[in-house]
Amino acid sequence: MSRLDLSRRRFLKGAGGAALALPFLPSLAARGAAQTVRFPRRFIAIFSANGQHDANWYPTQPVNFVQTGPNIREAALTDIRGPLSLVIGPEFDRFRKKMVLIRGLDAAVLNENTHIATKMMSGYGEARPLRPTIDQMMAMSPAVYSREPWLRSLNVVADGQSEMKYLPLSVARNGTLVSPVVPYTDPSVVLQRMFPTPINQDTRTSVIDSVAGEMRSLLADPRLSTDDRQRLDAHVSFLRQVEKQSLRPLPRGTSRPALVPIRDRDEPSAGEILRNYATLIVSSIKSDLCRVYGLQLAHSQEQRSFSWLTGVSATNHHNLTHDLNIEPLVKINQWYSALVAEFLTQLDVVEDPETGATYLDNSLVFWGNESGVYNIKVGNPHYSNDMQVMLIGGAGGRIKTNRFINYQKPQQKVIMWEDGREDLNGPDLGRPYNELLITLMTKMGLTHKEWETGEEPGFGDYRVNFKGQYNFGDRRSPLPNL
Repeated sequence: MSRLDLSRRRFLKGAGGAALALPFLPSLAARGAAQTVRFPRRFIAIFSANGQHDANWYPTQPVNFVQTGPNIREAALTDIRGPLSLVIGPEFDRFRKKMVLIRGLDAAVLNENTHIATKMMSGYGEARPLRPTIDQMMAMSPAVYSREPWLRSLNVVADGQSEMKYLPLSVARNGTLVSPVVPYTDPSVVLQRMFPTPINQDTRTSVIDSVAGEMRSLLADPRLSTDDRQRLDAHVSFLRQVEKQSLRPLPRGTSRPALVPIRDRDEPSAGEILRNYATLIVSSIKSDLCRVYGLQLAHSQEQRSFSWLTGVSATNHHNLTHDLNIEPLVKINQWYSALVAEFLTQLDVVEDPETGATYLDNSLVFWGNESGVYNIKVGNPHYSNDMQVMLIGGAGGRIKTNRFINYQKPQQKVIMWEDGREDLNGPDLGRPYNELLITLMTKMGLTHKEWETGEEPGFGDYRVNFKGQYNFGDRRSPLPNL
């Protein structure tokens, strides 16, 4: 066997053409003059529904901002005392140095549909026609995949009550065809899709056994570090577990070994389903099977009752967003927030032993919403101003973290109507949300030629700009200071 360079190879080929996917092994990656490894670019979009109440989402403690540019104020998240907010609780304290909380990004969208998940990554508020989303732009980019991957993107959702299930989070473009990406709703199906039964059906030969010779050569390679040897052993053990399952039917009600058992498909099972998705996403990242993910905590306009949570009853999540009783809404979003923190904890394990960088450090996690951050005391109109944005992970050092950035213009309200009237109960005027979407694609290595298809530059909706309140510039510039 020729010299192994498994940082660039994706599979070991065995008998009959069977393939064994391998994890990324830093110790075998060719290092440059500075002895650094370029880890894969990974993007994970986490979607929440129904917006957030401003007093719950943003820090309640005084924030000592420093002016860093025109209408740009910043503060270190680690300098904010106590929990960041009622929703971003103590479980996020360990991630403050790896986070960017952003305020003041307005999606000024035409024909606004406040409950459309696609808006988070397309910048459009219309249900028809659908527009491509940034995750699918990334999934097709050579900057993300230098060769054909096992799977270009993975989209999953914890199914539940909603009248808007037909409105997707992710939309793909294939030539002139634009179509929604239907998310998986069953973790066991995702397990089989991401880690298919590794059996050669003609000979019933184990794929792992069929590549035994190459595996021995790999394990004998003096460059293989102890950490990478453990990575490889764990990966092979996991595949053997799945392989054994394929030889006999599982008893009814038995879950796969790597997944949390799901009691049923009722509402209280949403937590177990989301935990299983987290496990599968992290496992596939460690095996480098996929680099672009969409994790929907719920469908758009979620209507789960959350009756299993103490203090939440007799209504549903969406209705609560229009209710002046804030406490049940806090409990629901705290429940979701804790699950997000669990997922980040799974990602925050060392990937590069030389630098201590984790999988989370080398990823870009975007936690967003279908709606902006609203003022519940005035009836919650679910507008798309002040869109909820949290970034976690440094995208391999491409993003400076440990920051709370506020792009709002103090004391200047958003003009919501063509006649020039301001929304006096709404947030202060911010910057175009489009700039965030361009920033995320740029951080993932994309160029404007990849997301622009017509003669007009930019990404997202630019048609609503009452009284010229937003400066769109050249429509290709990313957010300043990010």
